[in-house]
Amino acid sequence: IVTFLLGEMEKTVRLHPKNIRIALEYGEALLFQYEHLRDVHPDAAVQAERVYEQARALSPRRQQVLLLHASAVMEISDFQRVSRILKEARALSPSLPIIHRLLGEFFEKAGLYEDAIASFEAAIRLVGTPEQVFSSLDEWQRFGLLHIEHGNPLRGAWALDQVMSCTTGRVTWRECAEGTSPNFATFRPSRKAFAALILYYNKTGEASRRDFYRGLVKEYYADFVEPK
Repeated sequence: IVTFLLGEMEKTVRLHPKNIRIALEYGEALLFQYEHLRDVHPDAAVQAERVYEQARALSPRRQQVLLLHASAVMEISDFQRVSRILKEARALSPSLPIIHRLLGEFFEKAGLYEDAIASFEAAIRLVGTPEQVFSSLDEWQRFGLLHIEHGNPLRGAWALDQVMSCTTGRVTWRECAEGTSPNFATFRPSRKAFAALILYYNKTGEASRRDFYRGLVKEYYADFVEPK
């Protein structure tokens, strides 16, 4: 079905080469094909990148085009180009939180962890709270672990505490309390997050918090081995 739809979309793009909306939809479909059928269509991401490159030539200052182009370039692991595209998008819209979040994701994938933390924090400052930046608890958990491992451990422990609060029902924000986000509701905290929290509270001497997580982790991972 995907292959058939892409064939029809390609025909439409050829008929309307200057229609940005059609080009963007075609590019997104190609990225979907790459994500789910890359064994059969390994060049789909490269094709999407070319489609977005052409769209940028038609609308060079449209943030949506820049972001989609960056997502395609990230799939082919050209991190230097991704950095340039996202920084160009940030310069066009420095007050747009999604730009900073995407930059954070890029820097994280590229191993530039301090830059990733700075970008995520910039997005949070613009909207006010982390739950308005991250679309899932998994993303928020990664943010907390980034801080614990490469940034401010106190900030990281706070972020992971918030994640655990949602997971265990001790909530502090509406989306989790009311169950309005399926990505939040189906989340399972990682062993790494538990290990980081136990280590952190062990180092700070907060025995009650450490022991709380020692007990909680066994509810999720009966074979959990505490880090030394």
